[in-house]
Amino acid sequence: PTEGPIVAALQQLGILTDKHKELLHNCVTVPLLDADGNTVGMYGRRIDDGAKTRHLYLPGPRRGLVNRQAAATAETIILTESIIDAISLHQNGFLNAIPLYGTNGFTEDHLALLQEKRPQRILLCLDNDESGRRAAMEIAEKLKALGFPAEVVALPRAKDINEYFLTGGTKEE
Repeated sequence: PTEGPIVAALQQLGILTDKHKELLHNCVTVPLLDADGNTVGMYGRRIDDGAKTRHLYLPGPRRGLVNRQAAATAETIILTESIIDAISLHQNGFLNAIPLYGTNGFTEDHLALLQEKRPQRILLCLDNDESGRRAAMEIAEKLKALGFPAEVVALPRAKDINEYFLTGGTKEE
């Protein structure tokens, strides 16, 4: 349909744009959940390598988390720069990865979860570029100031975690 209550609701959520296009068309889509398990946001990763914008979120502030349950069960939490990096870690046996939403994507939801669960160790494994290294250091300092044991992990020979595993990296490294 081009109009009506369903279209209006999808536009209000940001799933449909003002031009009636699906915002997350051609994306792998991941729900962002609140503490009660409600979907409060959406992330989309374009599957077309030629796309200008590869990472998409619904309009508005970033809310919700992916893999919140890791903080309830793991002593060590790995914070990654993206959802795809956290998924790559998960596929390789690291079930304790929680993604940020880019270098500026450490949200109040992340902080609230860490304050509630108080992990014994937090590893920041952001992209191996200038902005990723800078953000990792800034977030680590913020967490340390709040009493968390936070460390920055340097990636060997890869731009990000996903690339690391795609190019033959192993979890032993």
